Parts: sequence; structure tokens; C-alpha cells
Amino acid sequence: MTGKQKDSRRTALVDCDVLVYQCSFANQGTEYLQLSGDGEVVHTASSFFPECTTCVHWTSGVSKLHLYIDMTMEGIIKAVNATDYKCYLTGKGNFRETLATWGKYKGGRSAKPRLYQEARDYLIDRWDAEVVHGIEADDAMGIYQCNNDNTVICSIDKDLLMIPGDHYNFRKNEHMTIDHVTALRNFYRQCLTGDPIDNIPGLRKWTGKNATKAMKEALEEMETPAEMEGHVVDCYLGAGGTVEMFAETSQLLWILRRQR
Repeated sequence: MTGKQKDSRRTALVDCDVLVYQCSFANQGTEYLQLSGDGEVVHTASSFFPECTTCVHWTSGVSKLHLYIDMTMEGIIKAVNATDYKCYLTGKGNFRETLATWGKYKGGRSAKPRLYQEARDYLIDRWDAEVVHGIEADDAMGIYQCNNDNTVICSIDKDLLMIPGDHYNFRKNEHMTIDHVTALRNFYRQCLTGDPIDNIPGLRKWTGKNATKAMKEALEEMETPAEMEGHVVDCYLGAGGTVEMFAETSQLLWILRRQR
């Protein structure tokens, strides 16, 4: 870790890619309101219980989405005792798209939620979210945390645990600090399992869950990058893969720690 700038503030680095999906999906359903004779709400039901025959239809709107985002952001900032925050969204031109040869990078992603763009726009307008192009929001957080003091990455994405430093999982309300060895171990563990959502197969596709589990457990006894990389390369070769397969997987999974 080089070139770190001293800063007395505690800065929350918020993964707004995750926030967009979480808040949009939570607010794209339908609510049903049961009204009394004079029009007062006496009961609410979610879209999972549409059989409420005395309810009137009401679709969750943008104003409710905004409130949900505000509450989530304020909760994150309070939970990590931040005096400042930086929000990041992924823009266009991800460099990984040109590296993937097995399939389209992130080709396993599902359809976007109904209020996806509204959530992005609000995070930009209200919370000054920065849209980064050519890289991902994960990379922007990794670069900032590795080059600044007193920061905390706020996300639910386990991939970010390859970045040393403080982390906060706002879905589980979990705080943790990742040292450099653990960060590397998390990275090499990910190289074995891959990432189905991002269309990165790893070895699980060929070795199966149990075999991959044993390979990951062996990493726990290793302390140096050379040991870990050698072990993972051996696992690829032993499963009928190649060094080139490992190289592509590692490049796709590696979260940047400095500008490209």
C-alpha cells in the first residue's frame, strides 16, 4: 500500500451498484390498501396477498424509492461513524469486457428492476454518486481504500473482501477488518470458485462443489502470494485446465488497487 494520504475523517465508500438493485427490487412490487368507509387506511397487504377483496390497488412509486434510498444511506453512514462518504456507480466501457473469451462478461445477470434508472438518477442527484467509466464501482472503491487512510468499504459483495482494510456489510450489519494476507486468500479462493453471476466459471464447473471446497480449504494454511498462486495454478492444471484459463479468471476477478 503506497502513497496513502493522511485524513482525520472517516469516509464511507458506498457500493451504489448494489444499492440500486436492493432499493429498486424492494420498491417495484404492489401494495394493496384496505380502506374504511370514510377512506382511511385500516390495513395494508403486499403483492404476495392480492386476494384482499376490499383493497384498492396502489403501486409503489418513485417517492417511496427515494425514501428507501435515503434511509439506507443514512443508516450506512451512521453505522460506520462516517464523517464523509463517496458513492460509486459503474458506467460504460468496462475493460473486463475485452478480456473475457469464455463468454460475455456479466452475461449471467438477470433483467434490471423496474425502477433501476430512477434509483441511479436519484443517487447521482441527491447523494453525488460518481459514475466511473472503463472500470467498475468495485475498482473505484478498491483504489480509494488502498490509497487513503480511515476508509470503510460499504457493500454486500463478497468480492470486495479481497481489498485490505475496514468493511461493512449493510445487509447483515457486519463490521470486519481484512488484513493483507486474508485479502489475497479471499482473491485466490474466488479464482477457484469463479463467479456465475459475472459469467466467470472458475473450477467448480469441472471439479464440482466438494472438490473445490477442499481446494479452498488448503489455502487456509498458506501465507504468501507465491504459495497461494502456485496452489491455484496446480488445481487448474490438475482439473484439465491451463495456465491461460487461470490468468483470464484472475484478471476478470481482480479488483484494482491503483489506477490503470
